[in-house]
Amino acid sequence: MNVKEFPRIAQLVLLLGVFLPLGACLNHQPPEKSTAGVEKIAVEDGASYDIVARRAAIDGNRVELLLDGPATYDAMFDAIATASDHINLETFILADDVIGKRLADLLIDRVADGVVVNLIYDAFGSGMTSDEFFDRLEDNGINVLAYNTVFEGDPLDLLNRNHRKVLVVDGRIGFTGGLNFTRKYRFSSENPPAESRFGAAWRDTHIRIEGPAVAELQRAFLRNWAANADQPLAAASYFPQLEPVGQSPVLVEVAEGGDGRASAIFEHYLEAVRAAKERIWIVQAYFIPSEDLLDELVHAANRGVDVRLVLPKRTDNGLTVPATRSYYSRLLENGIRIFEYESSHLHAKTALIDHDWTTVGSSNLDTLSYLYNDELNAFILDQQFNDQLASSFIDDMSESREITEEAWDDRGIWPRTKEIVARFLKPVL
Repeated sequence: MNVKEFPRIAQLVLLLGVFLPLGACLNHQPPEKSTAGVEKIAVEDGASYDIVARRAAIDGNRVELLLDGPATYDAMFDAIATASDHINLETFILADDVIGKRLADLLIDRVADGVVVNLIYDAFGSGMTSDEFFDRLEDNGINVLAYNTVFEGDPLDLLNRNHRKVLVVDGRIGFTGGLNFTRKYRFSSENPPAESRFGAAWRDTHIRIEGPAVAELQRAFLRNWAANADQPLAAASYFPQLEPVGQSPVLVEVAEGGDGRASAIFEHYLEAVRAAKERIWIVQAYFIPSEDLLDELVHAANRGVDVRLVLPKRTDNGLTVPATRSYYSRLLENGIRIFEYESSHLHAKTALIDHDWTTVGSSNLDTLSYLYNDELNAFILDQQFNDQLASSFIDDMSESREITEEAWDDRGIWPRTKEIVARFLKPVL
């Protein structure tokens, strides 16, 4: 049976049944530190590229903050339309809808003009997309890789999903963040429709990067293709010379899930929280923190750091909100401010610490991202970008309701029961 023929709810039941006992007892290890080892990635013409592991910020980049679907899709589709050599796209959800079809048509047009297009999509995340949609892409010359098909691989790897959102155009322009390709993002959170058969608008954050750091997005894509595809990459000029074009240092951090080791993204996040002196402001769609992160946030608040969380009032997974709320009591009693976003569907994964550290990417602060998913985050070490993200955070707070400790203590027995049940499912959330 093909994953696209298998109902999503049945997939979830399967994952819960197989992995809830396993996830609760795994002995997880910290990530291995990056080394200077060189890995060669082959391409069709017999050449290869050296992929060098990095763990340092790269100077000379221009980073543009993109908020919500309309602005982000316009920026990505404009970049795709300018491609002259290649397009590499990696996504969790590629839907067979108005947005997915718009993307498909544009990619097919670029192939017709001689541009190489390589696509990685997650087989579970895109499990409701028709075979015909992907067949059309392949029939028109797009190189397509389905990541970890559910019924063809090792059952013990089912939770390892490719949750990254990466687009690289000609090796010169890169995008990453939280947005998938689906009609859910058709509307801006600034003007959500009162009623729509597509649901409320989704609030999300993405970035556009130009400069030397784009090569790190490219390396992440090439490594994922080489590790999972049966055929080498099509030949293209994947690593053009990249000159400095801006002032922002950027570190691109990747996580490769499923090996029992904690996410390198999470460890970098944790280091920044430990070092915070003034503020930690987090916007997070799926906040089910590890005990380490919970402890560090509490320690930071207790030493006088302004810790604020913008979290969703509702999500596309009904289990995550009560699981998140099960942590509220400890957070609130330690002076951490919590805001529940109400105006639309919150899906962003961003944070800013003090005045020169920010992150935007695909990684949630939950067990799936921490242990199982392939993820990618950009860490931008720049005060100007920090100020921009802080302004966005303040806007998000204005669309939220603050949860007070007094009001939270007065909640009823039913909400408390849901929190207990959802917390039990933490290993697979």
